Amino acid sequence: MAELRGARREVGVNRRPIPFPGRCLLGLLPLLLAAGAQAQIASDAEPQPVMRLQPGREAALLLGGALAHLGGVWLFNQMPGNAIGAFSRRDLWGVDGWAAGAYGPGYSLASDILVIPVVGALPLLDAWLAWSRRTSWSPFWTDAVVLTEALAWSSALNLTVRSWRWHPRPLVFSEAAPKGFRMAPEAGGSFYSGHANGAFTGAVLFALVAPKYFPACHPAWFWGGALGSATLVASLRVAAGKHYPTDVIAGAAAGSLFAYGFFQWHRARPQAGEAQARGWRLSPAYPLGLTASHSF
Repeated sequence: MAELRGARREVGVNRRPIPFPGRCLLGLLPLLLAAGAQAQIASDAEPQPVMRLQPGREAALLLGGALAHLGGVWLFNQMPGNAIGAFSRRDLWGVDGWAAGAYGPGYSLASDILVIPVVGALPLLDAWLAWSRRTSWSPFWTDAVVLTEALAWSSALNLTVRSWRWHPRPLVFSEAAPKGFRMAPEAGGSFYSGHANGAFTGAVLFALVAPKYFPACHPAWFWGGALGSATLVASLRVAAGKHYPTDVIAGAAAGSLFAYGFFQWHRARPQAGEAQARGWRLSPAYPLGLTASHSF
């Protein structure tokens, strides 16, 4: 019996649950540092909406996104259950093989918690600015609507693709995972990660909008903090045995594209009488020299 257990360890079939170290929360430091930096240089000026809403367009996008999401949920719920031993590691993509058999419930719980502030970083920032400065809540509602639209449509695509069952979750190959988890219908559709999709949708939208509120702060603070936190969420999904590296990479790419697309679609353009020069501009800097800026 001892020889059998040793042989099973060699092939990596019986992998124990991965413990959840509290120090992995240090991965949130980039976002906390970004928040601290922009709080220090925040001015008293009221932030203007970076995006603009059009009632008819937003109603269509919200309704269409809700219906598309419900359609994705329906397809996702049609997946059949899994039989133990029905999947083979040989069916996995080559770069994903090392993650098969991972299982870490602590990491899964951490990703479920951390994804909430990462996805909602932009509305949370808007709310903090409106409350602390006693200014208009217009940016909050604008950004919240655009984020909701982007999440609805990106989630609809994610659920639809997952219902095609490209490959099972890594935990399906772990004997340490509860049998109910391994046989659950959703365990058969791992590609691609919904957590990574949502995290990068919220993070990229935050990084595109937030620097406009704080022109004195370099955008790298916001991009580094937001993408670092979203990457932490994606990494936790791999450690939890919920997804493979290709799952979270695809989710990150999809979420980023949806965020950028919806930002560009809603981006506030100069109105009549608000013409804005575009391109590079040089201006004198004290005591000697020039500073360069670019308007998009």
